[in-house]
Amino acid sequence: RALPSRASLANLTTNNFSHRNAMKILNTAKRFVAMCLVALACSQTSVAGVVINDTIKSEILNSEVPLCIYLPDGFQRNPQQTYPVLYLLHGLTDNERAWVDKGQMNRVADELMASGEAKQMVIVMPCAGGADLRQVWNGYFNMEGWHYEDFFFKELLPAVEKEYRAGGSREQRAVAGLSMGGGGSVNYALRYPDMFCACYAMSAWLG
Repeated sequence: RALPSRASLANLTTNNFSHRNAMKILNTAKRFVAMCLVALACSQTSVAGVVINDTIKSEILNSEVPLCIYLPDGFQRNPQQTYPVLYLLHGLTDNERAWVDKGQMNRVADELMASGEAKQMVIVMPCAGGADLRQVWNGYFNMEGWHYEDFFFKELLPAVEKEYRAGGSREQRAVAGLSMGGGGSVNYALRYPDMFCACYAMSAWLG
């Protein structure tokens, strides 16, 4: 019986190698598809809040003030339920959309609430400025021509908490912020200790 030629051995080895590679690729593809299906199923049933854009008419500031509101999963399905509230303040030159558009806070909030690390809450992100410093007021304090602090406590806070069934007491209300908003949150918490049970300031601008 003739021995197989070197060429036929090489061809057989190549075919076996190709077959093994193909099987590995196929198995990997199967696992990838399975993982995608699991992820899709989880995403369809996971906790997800909604972010809405709102405005409040301010007599104090003589303007319409925009704000973003994060409403936790189930907010519309449970019309009798009340929630804690977090006032989340943006930084200098940003606006009410910054925490959502740049910080993805809604995704972070969804994950924390789904895992049980955070309670369900309403998160209020009011506008207190804009990019054009020469044309737009920026700040959370009372200044000549810009009484934002009065607006916050006399108009924004009571209107939002009534409309969105949130807060209502010191124990159910917190404030946090970044940069200019961090400075605002610290000062609000210190100046109104009866209003907030917690404060978190990130890179607070206190100057």
